[in-house]
Amino acid sequence: MPDHYTFTQFYLDITGSLPSPTLEEHTKQLISSGQAPDTIRVDTLTEKNDVILSWVYALSFCLHTNKEHHLGRRLVIATPEPMIIDQASTVARNLKSALDNPHTPAITWVAEGLSTITDPALDEDPLFVTHFHGLKSDNRAWLLRAGASILVTTATQASFRLLGVSPGVAHRSARIHAGLLGRDATIMLHDPASVPQHTRILRALSVLSDMSLCEVSTKPRPTAQAVSNDFSEFVEHFLEDRDLEGKNVLVYCVNSNEARDVRARLDELNHPVRLYAGLRPCDIKDPKAPRGEVTIVDSSSSAGLYADVALAHVGNVSERDRCSILSDNVVTVSEHPLAQETVGDFVPQLDIDICSNLLVRPNFPFVSNLLQEKNQDVPGSHVTIAWRDNIDPDVLSQVPVCFEESLTIPVDQAREIVQGDIDAFSSGNANTNKDSRAIVQRLSQTRLKRRGKAFEPASVLDIQPGDVVILQSDLGGYVPDKGLCASSVRVEDKHGVSGIRLVDISDAESKLTLKELGVQRGEWVSWIGNKVAAVTDEVSKRRQDHFESVLSLSVHMGQAAARVRAQLVGVDPAVREPIVTAAGLHDIGKMDSSFQRMLGALPSDPFLAKSSGRKAVPSEKVKDLKPHAQLGADMVSDAGASDLVAHLVFSHHGIASSPWFDDLSKEWSPWDLAWMEAQVRTADWVVSGHPDYSGVEMVELSSSVKGTRVLVPAFVGSVVSGGSILLQGSHGVQIWGCARGSPDARAGPDNKNSLNNLQGVLLCLIR
Repeated sequence: MPDHYTFTQFYLDITGSLPSPTLEEHTKQLISSGQAPDTIRVDTLTEKNDVILSWVYALSFCLHTNKEHHLGRRLVIATPEPMIIDQASTVARNLKSALDNPHTPAITWVAEGLSTITDPALDEDPLFVTHFHGLKSDNRAWLLRAGASILVTTATQASFRLLGVSPGVAHRSARIHAGLLGRDATIMLHDPASVPQHTRILRALSVLSDMSLCEVSTKPRPTAQAVSNDFSEFVEHFLEDRDLEGKNVLVYCVNSNEARDVRARLDELNHPVRLYAGLRPCDIKDPKAPRGEVTIVDSSSSAGLYADVALAHVGNVSERDRCSILSDNVVTVSEHPLAQETVGDFVPQLDIDICSNLLVRPNFPFVSNLLQEKNQDVPGSHVTIAWRDNIDPDVLSQVPVCFEESLTIPVDQAREIVQGDIDAFSSGNANTNKDSRAIVQRLSQTRLKRRGKAFEPASVLDIQPGDVVILQSDLGGYVPDKGLCASSVRVEDKHGVSGIRLVDISDAESKLTLKELGVQRGEWVSWIGNKVAAVTDEVSKRRQDHFESVLSLSVHMGQAAARVRAQLVGVDPAVREPIVTAAGLHDIGKMDSSFQRMLGALPSDPFLAKSSGRKAVPSEKVKDLKPHAQLGADMVSDAGASDLVAHLVFSHHGIASSPWFDDLSKEWSPWDLAWMEAQVRTADWVVSGHPDYSGVEMVELSSSVKGTRVLVPAFVGSVVSGGSILLQGSHGVQIWGCARGSPDARAGPDNKNSLNNLQGVLLCLIR
């Protein structure tokens, strides 16, 4: 096999045609500079999406040749609107399919290059591809990837996540998204002129973070202009003037309000219509509509829908609202001729301190204001709303609202729905004289979930941006084929689409253990409450086989360290090793005797990381049980570990505001810290999903301390001959360390300096 294959060969093998001179030149630039340029100007939409092939080839080339580069492991294609996601996603998925099963030497060569940064232990493919937007949930599998990934999403999603706000993602996990997009990533922003505010934000963040931004645009194409600024009227005229018999028509609206206006107008004309705007994802039917039907969508619901002809209201690209007609068989929004003004300098004040605070304490209203574009629904000023039969706070904690059963709507609309003014949002005529007793009754049937806790609102003003609003199903307000409307019909509870179902159980069943009830029902039981339990039909064979198994702490932490090392192939050792060390110690706080009791540890057990099916002591009954992440951070810090290692141990459950955070923020950018935390946290997730239940014998070290049991994480290996170090830490824990390859590195309780040379730390507890 030659040293390398050309991009032309690779492109020809993938597409069956030769690349354009523009694309060839761009690929050469990627390889020579090792990073994406600030801007790319292409002639066609095809070229715009084919830039994906250029990035994949250039990354593989750099990996093959060990060339230093700044291409990132993640390529983010950020589009102006969801409706054009499918085109880029199709290119990426076809490429992935070819790399998974290469049929030519050139494709094989590219796949082999990408495989050098995958984790062979988990049999990862050379390339991972996913897409997500307002209607398609992010499955978050990309968070767990060690190798190359392509994410196709919207500019809104990319901007929000970089600023610490991830719609539909728990606030503690949002920091992971920010870190993985803010470092070791390239964002290719399509049609920047159509999203000027997002462009300004992303440009500023590319300067503040380690993320690369490449703006990709095509030459403008002429579009037909509407004679009326009333989009619903324009849709009516278009349908009357064009011969569309037997064709599917997609009408793209800028928000759900405009979609409802178009629906109302077409209903008056008795035109067959499907409304996808403002529907729960679980209520979306087959995207291929019957012939002759009009499908109405908005900015959150258009990707993946079939149409012969598409109409789009492109009102956010200029000072003047215009309508454009898209060409047949192309569901895309081209750059509008009126949108060719230069995107100005960054206007909002956004600096490192502000970003650092945002990534620790997500601020929906602030981010919303930064990203606000004309005529767009912005998730940051919105809430999530869902309907449930059971709104008990304990139940909502165990079976949280999932993406598929919910809607994202403006705060004001949610308040009006809760108080019963269903039509007020669209009409602007709220019923100010509504019976206050009726409102109080509706509030008693409503729960708000904020920062993981559910509570009953005292007033509709308690509903704030970012909240999850759960209405009792009997309150109505939603119909599957119409969306939000003035209906008193019970809304079907669809919580089961998450894979977890609530089932009623008897008093006797409530007293059983998880295993006993699971065996009795023949299902995996994850939680037992008062006369209700949470079960799933998709039972993991691994979890079944090891229901009574326990996971050794040494094995779990060793797996986590090994996983982080696999994730960080090619990363500077000065950056990599503290992260590996933190991963190898992340759960060390679980050695606390109270925590072991809570896990149900027996005297014969090694230190446990996890237990399954054990009748453990409830955490509230264990005396002085502290969060194990905090306890572990204190332990390793007392032992002389660096502030960075201590912080990463402290933050491995999503709480970033450690005692060391402020000082570290002066050394690292907010995204660098979030990225490091993400490596430890995602490694923990991966190995928790693929645990090794076989266990490892505890290693006994020679010691003057009687009864010592030594915990040896796998990443340390068998390197004990280098000499041992005994340090007395707090919390009744003794820290043993060994210097890898440095037999003279020794230290006592008063000499922690030599710990700087340690490659690993052995920890033990006198029990």
